[in-house]
Amino acid sequence: DDVYQVHSIVCSILTKASVFVRAKREIPSKTPK
Repeated sequence: DDVYQVHSIVCSILTKASVFVRAKREIPSKTPK
């Protein structure tokens, strides 16, 4: 079904987005100012 395909795509995008945001948050905290 197209619905299942779209759902899987959205899930993968959300997963990548969450990982990206998490890494973006951790990088500034680790780097000394």
